[in-house]
Amino acid sequence: MLKNFLERVNKHIDDHGFVIFATELKETSELICFVGLAIPSFEAHFTPCVEIGWRLSSKHWGKG
Repeated sequence: MLKNFLERVNKHIDDHGFVIFATELKETSELICFVGLAIPSFEAHFTPCVEIGWRLSSKHWGKG
């Protein structure tokens, strides 16, 4: 499953030049969020579009 995910990520980068990345805290290497850009793989009334995505661990909220 991880291999398939990484293949999709690499294909998205090859096709579009950007992707949603995992981000870590520099001091501890702790994974704190996912952030970046992506093209949704589904069709909807608002597609085509570029998604701005982020998911920040709640324990790191309010530190920016």
